[in-house]
Amino acid sequence: MNEKYSITFGGDTSLGDYYLRKFEKDKSPLLRLSNDPASFFEGVKPLVENSTHLILNFESVLAENPKKVYKSKQYPNYDNPKRTLEVLNGLGVTAVNLANNHSNDFGSEIMLNTVQQLNDAGINSFGVGANILEASKPLRIQLMGGETTKSVYILAGLLASQRYWKDYSFSAEQEKPGVCPFKIKSIKKRITNLRSEDPTAIIVVCPHWQGYDYKRVPQKIKKICRELIDAGANYVLAHGTHMINPLEKRGEGIIAYSIGNFIFNSPGRYQKYKAPPYSFIVRLEIEERNGKWDIKERFYPIQSDPRRTGYNNRPVNESEAEEIQQILIEKSNTQHQNVFSIKKDSRGFYFV
Repeated sequence: MNEKYSITFGGDTSLGDYYLRKFEKDKSPLLRLSNDPASFFEGVKPLVENSTHLILNFESVLAENPKKVYKSKQYPNYDNPKRTLEVLNGLGVTAVNLANNHSNDFGSEIMLNTVQQLNDAGINSFGVGANILEASKPLRIQLMGGETTKSVYILAGLLASQRYWKDYSFSAEQEKPGVCPFKIKSIKKRITNLRSEDPTAIIVVCPHWQGYDYKRVPQKIKKICRELIDAGANYVLAHGTHMINPLEKRGEGIIAYSIGNFIFNSPGRYQKYKAPPYSFIVRLEIEERNGKWDIKERFYPIQSDPRRTGYNNRPVNESEAEEIQQILIEKSNTQHQNVFSIKKDSRGFYFV
């Protein structure tokens, strides 16, 4: 008997309560948010439905117009709790990554309250906690096969400028709530320990890069990602740039330097920075056959610029997929070329 599972990853996610009120001159998206919030997800729904596990980077907090804590911090983000949880549940979200540069925008009390609300709604969270031990704990998924089991560990961390740790007090510590900071030695050690304890596990690292909005990540970030694969990670699925970055195969591992946005209802700055208006949804298809596990990954590109899509992110068409292929080849220093090809299934075009 074969057992099949699918684990799907989406990038930065927010329904946009703060952004639509603050920055969007056209008030029709805000009206949609009040009357039909699920409509923002209709275009991408075919790419994520029927997932055993759907994991998003929730770059917000669950609160209603909270008071600003850090006066100098730009874009403090929040989303209406009831509306957001109903949409996430309706979409089938099973877990969210909170190791990002918005989860502690309004202080640790609201951050931890967000965790509690998510848990009460049946949605797991990881990447933040009441202390560093809790914040650094990976999300563990146990896949039950007919003959064996397979563990999936998902690690998270925020790589950010010093002001997040000094001025905004984001970092979790031994007796202090906060976000798990991305420290390469610590992450590598955790990967090594997991690989030693569970040699057949699937290890996914989901870093969040602060400070690279609408940009390609630099060589120092690429070096970090490659070290994570060399330490024993199977996948590095990063986010934080709000747009696609190149894909790379390294040994038996795969790196997505940034998968960009899922549904992030901000007007965005794609045109201002001449950034590619695309992101990825990553789907891992995992199957047990006669006691052996097979993993296939697919990277589905989506149009993720709200200004171009009218706040209706969607799978790309054929010409857009070919454009993305050229972008990735040009920007990857030949790592992408002749490695990833475009294919199509019932959900849409994907890279494999």
